[in-house]
Amino acid sequence: MISYHKTKEDVISIYDRHKATVYRAAFSLVKNKDDADDIVQMTFIKLLESDKVFENDEHVKAWLIKTCTNLSKNHLIHWSRKSCSVDTISDSFLISQIVPPDIDVKDAILFLPTKYKIVIYLYYYKGYNSREIAVILDKKPSTIRSRLKVAIKLLKKDLER
Repeated sequence: MISYHKTKEDVISIYDRHKATVYRAAFSLVKNKDDADDIVQMTFIKLLESDKVFENDEHVKAWLIKTCTNLSKNHLIHWSRKSCSVDTISDSFLISQIVPPDIDVKDAILFLPTKYKIVIYLYYYKGYNSREIAVILDKKPSTIRSRLKVAIKLLKKDLER
């Protein structure tokens, strides 16, 4: 086993070789340049902080991609912690058809259970399809579609009161 990140030169070399791959992985999930840049930075910070011993460069690359993917998923799952507020969520065609125009959908979304809130956010606000959300959340696409249906039903029920 070889430790690939014990010296400053090792880390710089790893960064130079893998920064583009890590960026592509982050951007493919978060679909935002600034967020992807942040995730790349966090990924390499995690590398610096890690005591991990790598077998070879492919092992380093796999670790970086997995770490980047996890950070990207966490970023998307915890969207409510970001500076983006629920006020910026635009009402979609589907939601607007089930909700009277004088009702604030954004407030109702805040009260949904997290597993429904996140699929609503990713689908309607970020524009991901059910297959992409399934990858992000590590679920089956059918589970995501089911959660979207349940979320819509819960919103409709809540807003009819």
